[in-house]
Amino acid sequence: RAAQARPSTRKKLRRRALVERKLAESKRHGAGKARYRGARKVLLQQRLTAAMVNMKRLFTIDPAFGGASA
Repeated sequence: RAAQARPSTRKKLRRRALVERKLAESKRHGAGKARYRGARKVLLQQRLTAAMVNMKRLFTIDPAFGGASA
């Protein structure tokens, strides 16, 4: 508990919370279970899932990016 009170540790804990949130979102989109067998196919699945989550985040942050002109 004493370590958690230090500013350096608090900064690491805040960063960890952000990373954990993003990992949880990717897990909801299929990163929690491999769909195929083999390291190359699993890596491909992970990369596609990460790309999809990043695109989703990009459209959420800036809706105009999707081609919607207002």
